[in-house]
Amino acid sequence: MLPYMERFMAHAVDEGIKAGEQDEVPIGCVIVLNEEIIARAHNQTIQQNSPVAHAEMIALEQAAKHTGDWRLNHCDLFVTVEPCLMCFGAIQLARIRSLYYGVNNTQTGAWSGPNPIEEKKLKTHIFRGILEDQIEKIMKDFFERKRRGG
Repeated sequence: MLPYMERFMAHAVDEGIKAGEQDEVPIGCVIVLNEEIIARAHNQTIQQNSPVAHAEMIALEQAAKHTGDWRLNHCDLFVTVEPCLMCFGAIQLARIRSLYYGVNNTQTGAWSGPNPIEEKKLKTHIFRGILEDQIEKIMKDFFERKRRGG
């Protein structure tokens, strides 16, 4: 059996692949409570014509509905790409216990982007680089296809 981080990140990767198949940026997310997935989502900004339809935002809403509480402090969130500032703000407000992500997002990421958050002040535990090579390949392939007009 895969270790905790890789096992649940693999489910987020599957969600990201679904997004790519729908011509959305291939970002996927799952939220886990007591080693059970309670929410899963992928980017839907084009489908929903909404700038806030990021995988994390959709999954947070699903998880809150599932638990009946907006406080998700016993939950872990797995997302293929480093959250943007908007998504990380929502992750903090939901009080997510731990955040696991695969690859950095140098354009809009909460830590590696142009306006980094000071991590030492956060209550959420952050783990990076989970299934990084696999996710990087998915992202690279997607954007190469887009540049070729596909």
